[in-house]
Amino acid sequence: MRMIIVIENHHSELQRDLLLNNRLSMLSNGGEEIVNWEEYIQMWDNASIQLVDIRQLVISSRGKQQYLLPANGFIYVVQGQGSIWLDGDIHIFERFYLLHAGKGSSISIEVGQGDVTYYYILYRGSMSAKASKEILKVYHLNNPFQLHYAFRPLAPVLLYRHVDSMYEEWNRRQILERFHVKILFYQFVYTLVQQLKLQGVASKETDMVEEIIRYIHEHFNESISLE
Repeated sequence: MRMIIVIENHHSELQRDLLLNNRLSMLSNGGEEIVNWEEYIQMWDNASIQLVDIRQLVISSRGKQQYLLPANGFIYVVQGQGSIWLDGDIHIFERFYLLHAGKGSSISIEVGQGDVTYYYILYRGSMSAKASKEILKVYHLNNPFQLHYAFRPLAPVLLYRHVDSMYEEWNRRQILERFHVKILFYQFVYTLVQQLKLQGVASKETDMVEEIIRYIHEHFNESISLE
């Protein structure tokens, strides 16, 4: 059963009332239910994670790329605009658009005017044998590593810094740096889930709303180098 997460995000508006009205839902068998991000992060906490590859890729203006994901992965577009087809579902993206998909997913990226720069982070995930029966039950019903979701983060610069640091450390190919990359990856996932919770169930996260709005005001206009 393929599950798709849909996020409605009014990123251009910073007003609190719009943030509180954002909704995130999971579509399953034609129905709709709110995603339980607490269970999602619990499964990550009980998982064994192995990073496979981290790359920065550039697609030229009007170009196209198509492939099957060889492992579970995140795609983070940090420059440019276009569309991504994920297993037949289209996502129109601009700068700072993040997508997650499971191993074997079909990815097709079509670029508009101007080059597109994006990172992809590939990983393998499996549940620890020490996980509780409750966690294992949830895992078998809703495998977090196969979950599809895509959205524009409210605090994209923070996620960008995590991803860029992972990319730099990964390419040094030293044992200590590779170990550090795994720590950075967990920080990235933690920050990501914070923002997913905020944009999906913001009425229960009012303190987080104020925190993210404050961060955007302080950092949104910062210059970001992609070199």
